[in-house]
Amino acid sequence: MKLCSRLLMVACLVFGFAVMFPLTTVMAQEETIQGIVTADGEIETADGELYLVDSNELGEELKALVGKKVEATGTVLEGMYGGYTITVTSYKQL
Repeated sequence: MKLCSRLLMVACLVFGFAVMFPLTTVMAQEETIQGIVTADGEIETADGELYLVDSNELGEELKALVGKKVEATGTVLEGMYGGYTITVTSYKQL
């Protein structure tokens, strides 16, 4: 009986990941945003939206520009509970 319940639990987890992965991929969009780099590693746009900068090589370079206005292009994901994360593919200081 324990084996059946474990197999059922594993099957549910696999199914859950299989369903969620394509949804997050579809929701990802390439965008260009402008804003000020914050000390928290985010870009704050003129309308107050915050984009958490993902920690890839370009993202780390961009995070070092605290207080500077930048234009960043990258894949933007909206979190399950709100907020955005950008994986930077290019940026420039304005």
